[in-house]
Parts: sequence; structure tokens; C-alpha cells
Amino acid sequence: MLLVTTTFPPVVLLLSMIIHNVAAVPACGQCMPKWVTFYSTPGSNIPPVKKMRPNSLAGCRRMSIICTTPPHANKSFMTFNGSVNNPWPAVNATALLECHPDKKWYFRRGPSKFVVKSVRCFWG
Repeated sequence: MLLVTTTFPPVVLLLSMIIHNVAAVPACGQCMPKWVTFYSTPGSNIPPVKKMRPNSLAGCRRMSIICTTPPHANKSFMTFNGSVNNPWPAVNATALLECHPDKKWYFRRGPSKFVVKSVRCFWG
């Protein structure tokens, strides 16, 4: 048992003990989903779906992006930052974005990774 004597009011002492024991959030745990812009598919009002995932063991934020294929199409695919660096087409194309210590969202395909600032879905 720890006995503490102080002239501080009990609330101040308790608050300082709580603040002292709170672990700092790592930089890779501070990315916000709104830092990625989601655009609707041309000719529709259906934007990509974002789904937050549990943080990594290191405390880094993760987010899945899903392009759901509508009934009239066979597959969906997505573009990042207006270019073709994207996951492979699928019935429901999905990509996992991870926050890095520079507080930016990244997509990784094999050994390559790049910053993602915007996502747009397409169907075919």
C-alpha cells in the first residue's frame, strides 16, 4: 500500500496520477479518416465505403476502403490519387490503408507503398 501525504486537494492528486499513467498515442495512431477524400463514381452518388479496423500491435490506425459492385456490374476497382496504383479488380474491391509515423495514410502492394490522399471507385 502506498501512503501519500500532500497539501493538494484529493481531486488534483487523483487527476495527476491518471494523467501520468496514460500512454502516449504514437504518431501512427493519429491519422484521421477525413484526411483521405472519397469521391463518388462518375454518374452515381455511391462513394467508397470506409471501415475502421483495430489498430496494429504498434498502435497504428488502419482503415479498409471498399468499392461495392452494384448488381448491373461484374467487378469494381478503385483509383488512388487519380492514378492506377490500386488493388486488383474484384467483386468488391478492398484495400487496407495504414497510418505511418509521418501521420499519412499508406497503401501497400508487395514491396511498394505510397501515400493515399483520395479514393474513387469504378465498375465494369
